[in-house]
Amino acid sequence: MAVFSRRRRGFHVVEANGITKTFDEFGKYGEYLSKVLKLPPGTVRFSSTHGFKGQESEAVILLSADERNYPSIHPHWFLSTMFGDTIPTITEAGRRLFYVGVSRPKVHLDIVIFGENPSPFWTDAMPAGIKATPWGNIPQVALGAAIASIVELRVYNAQVEHFDVVRSQLKASGFRYHGDEKRWWRHFDVEHFDTQIVLSSPWANEPGIRIEAWHGDATIWQHRGPERRTPTNFNSAW
Repeated sequence: MAVFSRRRRGFHVVEANGITKTFDEFGKYGEYLSKVLKLPPGTVRFSSTHGFKGQESEAVILLSADERNYPSIHPHWFLSTMFGDTIPTITEAGRRLFYVGVSRPKVHLDIVIFGENPSPFWTDAMPAGIKATPWGNIPQVALGAAIASIVELRVYNAQVEHFDVVRSQLKASGFRYHGDEKRWWRHFDVEHFDTQIVLSSPWANEPGIRIEAWHGDATIWQHRGPERRTPTNFNSAW
């Protein structure tokens, strides 16, 4: 599944178990949701609509498909006239972006409209028989229990000796890369998380590796591999 936002940056809020978290990047918002919902890595991808161009997913949720976002016409749009933009060209660019969003799913498409007025592109293209469900009728997800049941394993491999080998092993083990923090991560059920199983992984004792297990906002376990070997310099004195 893929979830699209009109913009990569914005204001996103998650309320869970009495705790409110805000995010200014859609990707970080999605990463946190995946964590609290205990989704296996890669199950749901969060992306800007433009960022998913050229890709496909079995199911897609297109957020904010209202008239303010598709097309998105800035109040100071006239400043773009120096680049040749006009209301018709901006509108057409918005139409193409909307088409990118609605054409990505292979099987299922959900359109989410937060305001009262849907995008004119959706109004024009909406097939007959589409069922609209009021937002208040959609059941809420209980996030508190999900947060408590997750252990996030974080692996830092930037200093390992065999970087490419470890990277391939982590990918094969279901880890995903966090580009901003330069680390790999994967979620485990807290009841079945076993440090001995982690340590038995081929990458776990690679020189230079660092591993952390997080439960909520606290580190519950840490491990470091052996120090990297330092090459010996042989200097001859004559």
